[in-house]
Amino acid sequence: MSRNLQMVDQRIAMALRGTETFRGVVDSTHGTIATVRTGSGSLVPALVAGHTVGTGSVVECGRPRGIGGQLQIVRVLQTSAATVDDATGLPSVVVRASGGDDLATLQSAVSGADPGTSIHLTDALYLVSGEWHISASGVRVVLTPKTIIRASGAISGAVVRIGALTAPTAASGWCLRSSIEGGTIDTAGLATQGLLIKAAESSRVSDVTIIGPDGSGETGLLVTNFAGSGAFNRTRDFRFERITITVTGAAEGLHLGGDTASQEGTIYKGSLYDLFVSHAAGTGYSIAQCDDVRLYGCDALPSGPGYSMDFRGGANNWNAATFVQVHGNYPLRTANGVLQTSLLDAVGTSVVLASAAPFPTSGDWVAIIDDEEMLVTAGQGTTTLTVTRGYNGTQAVTHINNESVRRLGSGTIVRGTGLGYPAHDITFLGLSKIDSGNQVEQEKGGRASIVDSRGRHSLVPDERSFATWREDFGGTSVASGSIGELGWQTHGTTPFAYRAPEADRPGIGRISTDGTVTTPFGISLNTLGLILPDEGFECIWKVRLNASLTNVTARFGLAIASGAGTDDPGGIYFERLSTLGNWQVVTSTAAGGGTETMTGTNRGVYVDQWVTLRIRLRSNGVIGFSIGTRWANNQDNWQHTTNIPAAALTPFAQIISTVAAVRTADLDLMSLHIMGMDRR
Repeated sequence: MSRNLQMVDQRIAMALRGTETFRGVVDSTHGTIATVRTGSGSLVPALVAGHTVGTGSVVECGRPRGIGGQLQIVRVLQTSAATVDDATGLPSVVVRASGGDDLATLQSAVSGADPGTSIHLTDALYLVSGEWHISASGVRVVLTPKTIIRASGAISGAVVRIGALTAPTAASGWCLRSSIEGGTIDTAGLATQGLLIKAAESSRVSDVTIIGPDGSGETGLLVTNFAGSGAFNRTRDFRFERITITVTGAAEGLHLGGDTASQEGTIYKGSLYDLFVSHAAGTGYSIAQCDDVRLYGCDALPSGPGYSMDFRGGANNWNAATFVQVHGNYPLRTANGVLQTSLLDAVGTSVVLASAAPFPTSGDWVAIIDDEEMLVTAGQGTTTLTVTRGYNGTQAVTHINNESVRRLGSGTIVRGTGLGYPAHDITFLGLSKIDSGNQVEQEKGGRASIVDSRGRHSLVPDERSFATWREDFGGTSVASGSIGELGWQTHGTTPFAYRAPEADRPGIGRISTDGTVTTPFGISLNTLGLILPDEGFECIWKVRLNASLTNVTARFGLAIASGAGTDDPGGIYFERLSTLGNWQVVTSTAAGGGTETMTGTNRGVYVDQWVTLRIRLRSNGVIGFSIGTRWANNQDNWQHTTNIPAAALTPFAQIISTVAAVRTADLDLMSLHIMGMDRR
């Protein structure tokens, strides 16, 4: 009986003929009297009142008017004892929602309840055989983290729905200010949608997990309206927070869009915060027929070829997604595998994977390992691929075991698709990096600031939220303080030099030693520093060490401004020591004798090969380091939490020779991006 008590351990204050009701479990029956065990464990007598009940029946009791204060059973919620679900270990409650039942199987008269009614459900597995409606205004459903609502069989529509049941009018209005908080909605692969928001105003959904849709046309979270564009048919002013959606197959994670192809702006003024969508062949976020929708810190992780985000148009220029803003420090991600070959040299044409998933099983496709693209021409669907190296003008280089293998375009943003006119005014603000395994397809025109097909991206200027410094090392001046576009200053006696441009590298700068032993040579941006280490930042260097690596020490990253020209600069940087062949990552508290944390990597330093080095503030007190431009799922290869400096930092590049010889390093790009500022 204790498990049944877990299921019903609650009281719901509500309007039922002016009384308070509670739910309990029938402990025993005595003619017309049943002994009911309440959620607190006490036993109370109640009139059976013509209902058929037995030991273990789940009932709702109350004291309706006209019964002289006698407690009676007013509703039977389940005629037999609740069972325990083997998978969840929770009491299993069958809820038979049907027809006009509006949560009636769990609470009487919700459809007539006063605004502000709260429904609290305890740890249990609620199996629903029909769409579970919340259509009355102001109803707040509060679920515990262990509450699971699951479709008990194939149903038409959604497992849970917030919104009007029929097309609303000015007289009837629509669902106002209703919400769901917490719990899990599990479609078990049977429902068309997990959660449906339809013709609802000011709806709120928070801390909910949605699991399971797996088919084409199915959606984890669907926000839509009734057919027609009348004011009372729309969904508006919604807010979703901390929602995790997992879909498989061709199902979409989140879909914002009208009920028919020709509707205009029927979904508008919505905000989404900290959503995470895991998807496969379907789209992570499908956004169409919306106006003024904003996403903050939303993320999508594909396990297959599905689009990360799809901003769509439609039959006329009024029903595209318009004025959509995506804020946050998240990339669009690509599905990835792992290189299993112990060493793939720069000429080998056979790539061995740890697993054939999630890559295509037929047709040519482009694989990406580190900076190199490869055209897959044979072996599709197996773990051994035949490839053409250095595809799309990239450089064939050596790769090591456990490198991430990506598929170009598997996290695509698609914009402007549809029947007629494009999505427009789509902006991405404060994104530190969009994974360059992504691409953009633009079938129509429209205005947007997003990544292009080679992974390059532009950020919408917003002086209040971020700042960016970028150096491509073009120019003519080699005077200290005037180098490049940003005015770099030199350290050491050897002058800075410009090199001839190369394919995809319009400007190249060179720093070099002059044969003096252990004297640092290089450049830094200024003497005061540009950033503080606790600010949201990302710093990228693209560099190449030349000719000989013997007796060479090199450093690239962010130095404490006062130490940028010394052999002990302090700061946050990548380091190649003359005594160690691989890259090291360093955080050091001070220049000239600070306490440092140094972590060795498994990434070798190769002569005459470009490499991309990234440093970022991953979270408060955590510095992330990555090598290569395709960072798997935006993860960092190495992280430091100790000896992070507090002093202001400046970008710097440095080379040292431990013997009397000339050594050089070339610089292609430095990018420094600071996010999350508020300069109001």
